[in-house]
Amino acid sequence: MASEKGDLPKVSDEIEQGITKFDTSKLKHTETVEKHSLPSPEVITQEKTIQNIEEFDKNKLKHTETTEKNILPSKEVIQEEKRASVTS
Repeated sequence: MASEKGDLPKVSDEIEQGITKFDTSKLKHTETVEKHSLPSPEVITQEKTIQNIEEFDKNKLKHTETTEKNILPSKEVIQEEKRASVTS
């Protein structure tokens, strides 16, 4: 749709002359390169992993019992060790 000249915003005479008298031969030629890069295999694998995590059904997991192998010492044991290190 072409705009009527009256519909366009007003610009100063100086700007209008600059636009109309501009020498386009002073412009440099450029080549536009459009890149349509596809995602890398690593990105595709990562997206599939995220999708698999979202779809994971945790009801299919089996129940397990955990046992503590590194038990923290009690207050009494710590105090005994402190007393032993002070007397040494």
